[in-house]
Amino acid sequence: MKSFFFAGSALVLLFQCLLVTIQAGDDSPSPQPIIFQPSRYWDGDGDHWSTFALQIGTPPQVVRLIPSITGNSIFPVENLACYEPADLELSDCPDSRGLLFNPKNSSTYKDDGEVVLPIRPEHWLYPNGEQAVIGFDNITLDYPHYTNISLPNVTIFPYLGDDFWIGSFGINPTINDTDADDFNVALPTFMGVLRQQNLIPSLSWGYHAGACYRNFPFPQYASLILGGYDKSRMNISTNLTLSGQGDEYRPFLLGIESITMEDKVLLESPLTDVGLDNQVTSFWLPSPVCQKFEEAFGLTWNATSEMYFVNDSQHATLLQQNPNVTFILSDGLPGSTARLKITLPYQAFDLQTTPPMADNKTYNYFPLKQAANESQYTLGMTVFQEMYMVADYEHGPISLFQVLYPTNRTADIVTICAKNSTTCGSSGSSSSNALSAGAIAGIVIGAIVVLLLIISAVWYKWFRKPKYMPASSNRDSSGTFGGTEKAELDGSVSSPGNELDGFYVPQKPELDSGYESRSAPTGNGSGSGSHPRDLRSQPGGVDETHEAGGAEVQEMGTATLRRSELPGDAGRYELYGSTPMRSREI
Repeated sequence: MKSFFFAGSALVLLFQCLLVTIQAGDDSPSPQPIIFQPSRYWDGDGDHWSTFALQIGTPPQVVRLIPSITGNSIFPVENLACYEPADLELSDCPDSRGLLFNPKNSSTYKDDGEVVLPIRPEHWLYPNGEQAVIGFDNITLDYPHYTNISLPNVTIFPYLGDDFWIGSFGINPTINDTDADDFNVALPTFMGVLRQQNLIPSLSWGYHAGACYRNFPFPQYASLILGGYDKSRMNISTNLTLSGQGDEYRPFLLGIESITMEDKVLLESPLTDVGLDNQVTSFWLPSPVCQKFEEAFGLTWNATSEMYFVNDSQHATLLQQNPNVTFILSDGLPGSTARLKITLPYQAFDLQTTPPMADNKTYNYFPLKQAANESQYTLGMTVFQEMYMVADYEHGPISLFQVLYPTNRTADIVTICAKNSTTCGSSGSSSSNALSAGAIAGIVIGAIVVLLLIISAVWYKWFRKPKYMPASSNRDSSGTFGGTEKAELDGSVSSPGNELDGFYVPQKPELDSGYESRSAPTGNGSGSGSHPRDLRSQPGGVDETHEAGGAEVQEMGTATLRRSELPGDAGRYELYGSTPMRSREI
């Protein structure tokens, strides 16, 4: 009965292990963050901004865009944008705008009509009625053959205007670019489709705009991690967490406590409800603050172009001095003491106009705009040259860091896990305890083999009867069978098999499968799970009839059988020189 108990316990344990293994294998592993490689081009204002390549349509058309932290759709520049009268003289117009997209050349593009930008004026600082079309098409990240990350049926807004010289792709999953009376349903967004396709571990990203003026020991292009962030790009000793009190179209609001240029104070009193928006280049600040900048940098306001120009001599002086501008940022909450210092060199403000800006002429300009009201206070793309931003929409926090420019190309990618995720890694790449289908199949097959061996051993012990049943044997006072010795096997290694009732059980041969089974509980005539064999049918064994009387010995081959000296005692095989074995108690 004990054998049945142990066998049953082993079966229960085996099935429990199989259940846990299969459940673990059923958990889909969490995807790794997408390290979106930059295009290695500098586009836009004087070739100043680092872009990312996307392929749109079928066959794919490559465009270079910037990520928009306040948008969620794809905004490529339409092919007709470089054929407007003002742009006809620009031979490099397509390239300087990050290449163009022609919806008519895509067999998978689905046109859904025309719209006038902005769809909602609150979302834009340039509400000038630019024309755009809305449609849906397939996109693929990066250049051809670099990735296989493709998204079907993403919302596309090809546009014609010049206010946004290069296009963008929105990475904010909470803002609806199409939230207007003409659209009654939510449309598929870039980040939303990535998450639905299980291509990123969470709705999150880490972004840094790069800086063309930092090119040693190698060019510092933009960094974009979808589903995580690059720890090597941030100064983790200080950071600022935003409270998320923004509205739908200005989701990232913060405060500016002070602005200084070396020892000059440029901001007299703190500002609150200042938005972050990298889709615009400039700082949009109150007029008194802009006047402080004019005095500190020798800027000239051009009312026609609504831009601050820097003449050539002043430009040379500023490049030589390269003064630093320091912003002390806050979360904008009353009584909060959280602060973050962001320092930008003058090189971060050194931009050039791109035709057709400023009458199709090239000027040095300073990215500063006079805000019409408090709703226009904005820190644009310029600040992202020295700031790293992490947005985690799964858990809420938005964090800002002073950027670090690494001296090597080794990234330190940290995964941001989705809520309630059980298979998401914490660093470098997502980790999972889930097993592959092949591993599960191997474990199941091995378990079945073990199960069959256990069942065979139990059946053999309780239901199998030996073929040869000798006469009962007697033991002398020492516990050994009288006059019985084991047979000596020539040149072979004998197994310490059980010797009961006058027959010998050899060692179980090894299985060819490579698996080694554990010995089952043994009983009468059982070895390591093998069947008892009658030595009379063994090669080299003896076939002899026991007789009472003298101990006549017959030898055949290498096995020797001595008859019992006591009448009625059965002969048994014994190895010479071995210790006589006591009979097993059952």
